[in-house]
Amino acid sequence: MTQLTISRLSHLLRTKELKPSEVCAGFLSETSKSDCFLHLDGDALLEQAKALDGQTGGPLFGIPAAVGDSICTSGMPTTCASKMLDGFRPPFDATAVSRLKGQGAPVMGKVNMDEFGIGVWCAGGTAVAAGCAPYCIASDAGGAARLSAASYGLVGYKPTYGAVSRHGLISYAGMYDQIGTITRTVSDAALAAAAIAGHDPLDAVTRPGYAPDFSGIEDYNIKGKKIGLLKEEYGGDAQKAAELAADVLKTLGAEPVEVSLPSVQHSLAVHLILSSAEASSSLAKFDGVRFGFRAPDALDIDDLYTKSRTQGFGAEVKRHIILGIYVLSADHYEQYYQKARAAQAAVRTEFKAAFERCGAILTPVSRDAAVQANVAGLPAGTAAR
Repeated sequence: MTQLTISRLSHLLRTKELKPSEVCAGFLSETSKSDCFLHLDGDALLEQAKALDGQTGGPLFGIPAAVGDSICTSGMPTTCASKMLDGFRPPFDATAVSRLKGQGAPVMGKVNMDEFGIGVWCAGGTAVAAGCAPYCIASDAGGAARLSAASYGLVGYKPTYGAVSRHGLISYAGMYDQIGTITRTVSDAALAAAAIAGHDPLDAVTRPGYAPDFSGIEDYNIKGKKIGLLKEEYGGDAQKAAELAADVLKTLGAEPVEVSLPSVQHSLAVHLILSSAEASSSLAKFDGVRFGFRAPDALDIDDLYTKSRTQGFGAEVKRHIILGIYVLSADHYEQYYQKARAAQAAVRTEFKAAFERCGAILTPVSRDAAVQANVAGLPAGTAAR
């Protein structure tokens, strides 16, 4: 049961072949085999599920969700995997969580992640691949949900900015952070994304009137659809994976169109500069006075700030904060931050031009050999050879 898709579980629940309590108990039994959860209350989960037994609902009804630890959950710790927020229990649910609960989807617990989402890893991929959870919602700023999913041959989906409310997301880089999904299939990604997407008056960047409709996605036909293939080469295993995927799409009737994104080569540097600048600002509130861990042995206010942030933040978070302060300083603002924003605008312009020629662009998820082997469906180690 724990290897079934959301679609299959939903069918079994609708036909009364399974009860929500049985589904939740099944996934709960698998969690002892993995340490991907930072917080898990099995008794509370089963209590939620038993209250749903005998009822019916939508596609996610009775199917438990794992939630990334940067997304607020009432009555349950939300720590962003950081000592800075150790023990913090939000008094409210993030909009994405409240929408899942509104559809009768019990919340399993909080999965591990890179501290404050600064990195490219989230244990949601581990949880789903190991059968500990049928799906996960998690933040994705620099690829965390997508790369974690691809590492296990799963589907990682980062929605368009503004499609999903960020209310209740503890974000380190608001320009990039978005709540996405990790699922077994594209159809499951559509079901999970549709459940959490839509306008939210609590988030001004969400689009009024937006309501996604992914109905019929399982029967979607790409014959005649234009798929963009980059003129610039990735090289190595990433190139092989892209070519394999392109061949499959051609077989299904897609029309390949060559597009060029020369400025993309600067994307990593641009992302590092701009996300670090935002991190230095958005994480400033965690100072031991207003929010976050407070050092117990501070001598004065300056010592309190220094010790609280030194002891509360991990090494990678501190590196981003320091880099962000550096690129925003008067001496370096024009040299780094302004140039990064200009490069970002160039990348955006190139993407806009490319999407005038095609409806989608095919690219590798990662240049990592192991990830490419999973994505391409190759035997383990094939890409490395």
